[in-house]
Amino acid sequence: MKKMIPVMMLSGIIGLSACGNKTEQPQQNADTLEVADTIKEDTAAVDTPQTAEVQENAQEEKTVEKNVKSTQAGGTTIAVGEPLAETLRKAKGVTFEYNADYGVACNIGKVYISIPDEDITKAGLDYVNSLTSDIEPNLDFKLEYIKPSAKIKDFEIN
Repeated sequence: MKKMIPVMMLSGIIGLSACGNKTEQPQQNADTLEVADTIKEDTAAVDTPQTAEVQENAQEEKTVEKNVKSTQAGGTTIAVGEPLAETLRKAKGVTFEYNADYGVACNIGKVYISIPDEDITKAGLDYVNSLTSDIEPNLDFKLEYIKPSAKIKDFEIN
């Protein structure tokens, strides 16, 4: 009986090792050749994986468009990425303010847009630097002081 247990264990180990490692990826035979059908471009057939990829890209673009921050104020649409000066020209009731800590900002109704110094022309910066007060609620800031290349980076709704 004592000899029978090791013999059975040995035969079990050999039997299991013959099955191979179940966690390995299956290896392809070197003799296997994959063949794909070819489709002419002028036929009505459509490559399904490519179509699915195109549809996925279109859905991602729609998602990106939906994620763009925008609102209505002053009779115009205010959206991140839009030209700042052009948007402010279209809007009604635009007021500017200055705060030494935050810089120049504009209000269109309840929408607050901060204008960074890099979006202000040299003449505009000269005007801002000439202010004697740290806070100027009704700033006489001209749209010409905003660079044409300036875009709306962000805005807040109060």
